Amino acid sequence: MAAELPRCATCRVSIQPGQNVAFRTDGRVQHVDCPEVLCPVCARAVLPGEPIRRDDESLLHANCWMRRLRRAEGLPGATRPIAGGCTATPWSFVSGRVVDSRPAPDEVIWVTRQLHERAAHARDSARAARQARRPLTGDALSRIGLLS
Repeated sequence: MAAELPRCATCRVSIQPGQNVAFRTDGRVQHVDCPEVLCPVCARAVLPGEPIRRDDESLLHANCWMRRLRRAEGLPGATRPIAGGCTATPWSFVSGRVVDSRPAPDEVIWVTRQLHERAAHARDSARAARQARRPLTGDALSRIGLLS
């Protein structure tokens, strides 16, 4: 039984005898010059840090591996069934009455502006009261909407 050779910590390829390697402080080994690794499915380079799947000694992108698996199962990528899933969208369960009762975007903007104006007025009144060092009167409270 042959011993399994270590893999490079950077490119994740098996290190062969006679290659130039560097020993890292964390105890792992890496190539001095990593070889270029090509994905057999898409023929693009597999870069360090990309998610991979291993097919014996060849490295594949994780997405390419899933694409190949789905093709082998005869399932197109977008229509793969989900366990327990249903065809209806979540919005189909919301009644039209609930959707119609929501305010229109223009109403929301108008209400938001009114709240901002009232808040600014309340801040101005509170600042004026602090500067005068006097308590808020009924007139000031009614202006900010706390007293009817």
